Amino acid sequence: MRASLALLAVIVFSTSSPAQQIGSAFGYSAENPGISAVGEILARYEAGEWGGGLGNAELGFQAPIDPFGRADILLHYASGVLHAHHEHEDEEEEAHEHGTGFAVEEALITLTSLPGKTQLSAGRMRSRIGLLNVVHLHDFSFIEYPRIITDYWGEEGLSVDGLRLSWLAPLPFWTEVVAEGQRTGVEDATSFGTGGLHLFFPMGESVGLGLTGFGYMDKPAHEETENNEPQDWGLNGWGTGFRLKWVPPERALYTHVLLQAELMSRAVHEDDLFGFYAMTEYKFTRRWAAGAMFEHNEHLHQHGEETETEEQSWGSLAVSYQPSEFQRMRAQFDLPVDVEEADSRVTLQWTFLIGPHKPHSY
Repeated sequence: MRASLALLAVIVFSTSSPAQQIGSAFGYSAENPGISAVGEILARYEAGEWGGGLGNAELGFQAPIDPFGRADILLHYASGVLHAHHEHEDEEEEAHEHGTGFAVEEALITLTSLPGKTQLSAGRMRSRIGLLNVVHLHDFSFIEYPRIITDYWGEEGLSVDGLRLSWLAPLPFWTEVVAEGQRTGVEDATSFGTGGLHLFFPMGESVGLGLTGFGYMDKPAHEETENNEPQDWGLNGWGTGFRLKWVPPERALYTHVLLQAELMSRAVHEDDLFGFYAMTEYKFTRRWAAGAMFEHNEHLHQHGEETETEEQSWGSLAVSYQPSEFQRMRAQFDLPVDVEEADSRVTLQWTFLIGPHKPHSY
């Protein structure tokens, strides 16, 4: 029963295909790691102009290193091609803002054989804040992350150095408790901690419901209180979300329906920012899928020397065609619902894979 529950949880929470999930479980070792590469070609029509080129690329090395643990190393390149039409006087500032260039996205070791159904990870990792931050962009149902990810945690999400301890509670439904202690350069914080709870409820053989919640605490490195004392730890972010997925076991390769939503709050300087997204995806044949997403968030906008909090809303429609497990074509239309000085846009994406790409944890 426990094994069946775990398998259903993997199918519901994973963004990869069942074939990838099964194939990734065999043949890897420390002497023969799984080596893979993922790339994407992008083109965008916006404000009467076309632009595009190489988007993101990822090189991965993943394998169990001994009976006690596994290692994951992922190198990432972001070209910032979708932002190239925005003019910036300082190119270095533009590159920093959009996270372009090469980076070590993940480099961690995970001990998988600890007592009490616990696991310990150390190194550089994607923080488990909510549902989407641990999902790599090429595994997402849309071409870009919702803005509560990019505006609050970084262009590619939050990937930082630290420790993670997770515990699978002995309950009749899937209950995972996660605690992290990490250091990061996001905003002015140099260290932070998160606590998360991830639940999974099977609802028959075909439907699973996942729930998540997290709290984010940080300690600014240079900020001081009104009494000129060092800033103490404080709760500066939280989030919650759900993921409901219908996958008939006998047709798992051919169809699924996904409903997912998250809301988050993040304190930036003296402003508490809030946002959410809601999305759905319908895979109607083995090769074709369609999705829709609505998102709304508050963000900081610079007006001269003043910074103001503004709200923005976007709607997106996407259609994907996947001729094999190793490539996917996607077209997406984005409509600004409540955004100043923004145009609707069409984006085309061609993603390709080399090697046995292991599904990322989700």
